[in-house]
Amino acid sequence: MKLTEWFPSSVKPVRPGVYRVKGQRGGCLPGYAYFDGSRWGYSMTTVDEAVGKIAKHHRLAYQNKQWRGLAEKP
Repeated sequence: MKLTEWFPSSVKPVRPGVYRVKGQRGGCLPGYAYFDGSRWGYSMTTVDEAVGKIAKHHRLAYQNKQWRGLAEKP
């Protein structure tokens, strides 16, 4: 699956869903986080964890995530 380039944290995704994200301040390995259309959920290790109840429905105060998404339809 082809992915987009990394977007800066100042640019938010257009659609809700799970995205590949870099850790806070770029210090962690990339993970996955759910974006609900306005806010990010917790960063998790897997896609399944990112759509889990806690990760998907609890929003962080820290919303500056660098992210990338699919560059083509799945």
